[in-house]
Amino acid sequence: MKNIKFYILALVLSMLLFFAKGITYAVIGSYIPLALSCICLLLLFIALKKRTKGWFFFIRFWAIAILVWGFIRIAIAIIIHFTTEISENHVNEQFDLLGNIVSLLAIFVGIYLLTLKRQRFIASY
Repeated sequence: MKNIKFYILALVLSMLLFFAKGITYAVIGSYIPLALSCICLLLLFIALKKRTKGWFFFIRFWAIAILVWGFIRIAIAIIIHFTTEISENHVNEQFDLLGNIVSLLAIFVGIYLLTLKRQRFIASY
């Protein structure tokens, strides 16, 4: 049961990270990341309330999405580092050391979320 609580904590914290990024982008005028974050949070809430098999598939989808996001960010950071010097502060801040640590954490959380076995989760939940 303790692993399940940590699992749900990792899931919720990863979703809150994207929700916070959505708010940041909404402040500068792009509402799409916030809308997508709200939709994902709504789907998580519905899956938790109904306790259906959709919960497991939602977690798998979210884990794969986090992995793709993390790997793309790492790839962009490598390309930027070796090919060009970016003069825009926003881009430099996204792909500096802290940004790369966030990308690596996203990859680790995605892997962790993918490792839980379906039968063990359903039995514990």
